Amino acid sequence: MNSSLSLSSPSSSLSSRWNELVHWMVRLVRRNRLLSLMLSLLLLFHLKSIPFVWHIRFGWNTFKYLTLQRKQSPNKLMEGSEIEGRLMPDDLDFNFHMNNASYNKQGDFGRLKLFLESGIQRLCWKNGWWYGNGGVYFSFKREIKPFQSWTLVSKLHSYDSKWIFFEHTFKVKGQAAAIGFSKFVFKQRDRKNVSPRLIIEELSKLPGGEKLKDILEKPSNSSGEGFGSDLARLEVSLENAQL
Repeated sequence: MNSSLSLSSPSSSLSSRWNELVHWMVRLVRRNRLLSLMLSLLLLFHLKSIPFVWHIRFGWNTFKYLTLQRKQSPNKLMEGSEIEGRLMPDDLDFNFHMNNASYNKQGDFGRLKLFLESGIQRLCWKNGWWYGNGGVYFSFKREIKPFQSWTLVSKLHSYDSKWIFFEHTFKVKGQAAAIGFSKFVFKQRDRKNVSPRLIIEELSKLPGGEKLKDILEKPSNSSGEGFGSDLARLEVSLENAQL
């Protein structure tokens, strides 16, 4: 007589228990309106922190600009590009104002819009260039409180033989809440540096790039590898100009 023995692997047993747990939680939420409301609010207030949402936002903003929005204007490098937002609970620290990491996170989206609107991104795609962030610095002037609206203005600050420096200003009700600087290096496919001056020259030749000729006539910034020690001077220059 033949007999068969059915064995279940630990992985299948664990998967079964996990499914049971998920179904139990779903039933619990469906039956309890208060719990359902609390969970919905939790997801709503922490929507930007859900896994892969940052990547989806980044990809959607790029797609939206390239397919639906206005043409590029290199003068945006000088005029500045703006994004707006509101401080939600997932961006708060223990002092109940915007946490340090959120300034950098929103700075990514500010630079993305600046690169798209000014034509830097298209220029890189056209020539096979790529770029890397070499450092970010923020100085905090005023706190951004829960649910306050803010505006981030990103623009070109200066350049030297290797780096292009960008300035980032968070504003609340027209006043500067934080001032930041970032530096980017641009590379060819063989990892050789692309001259920042060449990038600005190429953009100045495009329609809407007339204002970039002014910065080309000035001496390039002397920051370079001394970026850290030069931040104080950069911040003072921006503070005197805008605050």
